[in-house]
Amino acid sequence: MFQYLQIFYRPGLFIEEIVHQAKTHTFALRVAFLFSALQSIPIIMSTGLAGTESSDGFIPLKVIIGGILGLGVFYIFALALKTFGRWFGAKVEPKEVRTALGVGLIPWTVLFLIFLVSMALVDPRLIVGQFFPFFFVGFVYGFTILLIALSKTLKIGFLKTFLLFIFAYATTFFPLLTLVRLYFGA
Repeated sequence: MFQYLQIFYRPGLFIEEIVHQAKTHTFALRVAFLFSALQSIPIIMSTGLAGTESSDGFIPLKVIIGGILGLGVFYIFALALKTFGRWFGAKVEPKEVRTALGVGLIPWTVLFLIFLVSMALVDPRLIVGQFFPFFFVGFVYGFTILLIALSKTLKIGFLKTFLLFIFAYATTFFPLLTLVRLYFGA
């Protein structure tokens, strides 16, 4: 497991080495699930999905469901990256895109885990007020690693990868957000 920490200091070479390994794909899916589950925690807590005092036992189940739903969105997003990547000359298998995307999410997963733990342990105003620059730098660093991982896997340039990422994001998440808003009536 510690071999995956190489994504922090040599993302390009590391992705090229591991993208074709079967066990790496499984690990990437686990990272995507954990990332999605971590993203669902603030949503569950802030929207009242946590329920009343008597239903607090269902919060872990709701986080697991959030991780499963996020994994579904992860698959759709990876498919969009693969499909739209053809426009830029990328010839890659969906499994390779999912592997690169999942391993590329490691920095953001660590960052959001640190953020959630620090928000739980310390006054949230202190975290947001004084440590925002550190989290912002971590967010940008994680996005850069994600783009490098995708660029090396798709074998296209960094700018093309950035444009592809933005286009795939827009075509994947905006329709999903519209469906969620229609369902919840927000």
